[in-house]
Amino acid sequence: MAVSDGGGQVSAARRPVVGRRRVAQFMAGLARGSMAGFDIAFATYNSMPAVLFHQAGTLDSVLLIEVTDGLISALYAMRNPDKLRDAAALRTLTRQQED
Repeated sequence: MAVSDGGGQVSAARRPVVGRRRVAQFMAGLARGSMAGFDIAFATYNSMPAVLFHQAGTLDSVLLIEVTDGLISALYAMRNPDKLRDAAALRTLTRQQED
């Protein structure tokens, strides 16, 4: 399932996208279309893995990835500019070395 929030201020899917195939097609379409050329970074937000999408140095979207039993179970796209202000303090993910 993929859900997006534009807060009525920016474009976002109006209804949840349900099903693995539909979500994959939806995400692939974004990658080829409106999100092509964006800079991305990986971070954590609300204790969840996240992908940050920047355009011209400005944060455009945060994609939160919900993981259940080691598998992606849901995607939550935050595009609402009011909520993105809070995302400015996101930390980049780093890989920890095992002892």
